[in-house]
Amino acid sequence: RKNMNKELEKKLNKATSLQESGRINEAEVLYKDLLLEMPLNDLILAGLSLISIDKKKFNHATEYINKAIKIKQLPIYYITLGNIHHKRRNPEKSREFYQQALNLQPDNIQAMFNIGVSYLSEFNIDEGELYLNKVMDLDPNIAECYFQLAFTYSVRQEMDKAIQYLVKAIEVKPNYGEAMFLLSCI
Repeated sequence: RKNMNKELEKKLNKATSLQESGRINEAEVLYKDLLLEMPLNDLILAGLSLISIDKKKFNHATEYINKAIKIKQLPIYYITLGNIHHKRRNPEKSREFYQQALNLQPDNIQAMFNIGVSYLSEFNIDEGELYLNKVMDLDPNIAECYFQLAFTYSVRQEMDKAIQYLVKAIEVKPNYGEAMFLLSCI
């Protein structure tokens, strides 16, 4: 951010740090103060969108992230928009935005993972597995992919597949509590 003076940059870094440490109310105050000085800063708008998601103010979150997208089209902004729709229990709409992220960055693991999970949430295992396998091809060390598939197969009572994926999840992430718990229940 070439045009940002040092003081504003310092405030933005502080807001981001507060947000990352869970102090979202303090971060929100700083972001809103910064927004008055830099209304066309996509990072500020994206930060406010994430805070609004945390506060379950999805209309505000959508408004902020759409403004950020008008300024700069980044895959993460489309993923954020997809996450908003996912939280609103609209998987089809969420996938549209995850797909837009993939259109900008075809190997975006987060967008692929989210599409896969979205399909699994509708028990469309074939499509979900297709996307999660793409993620695992790009990075075989994402235990959550194996866990998502294991959970879905366990719900469908396909225990052999569920166990296979849980074992792999635990291999990748040895202290994966949810995976160990689910495996102990099967």
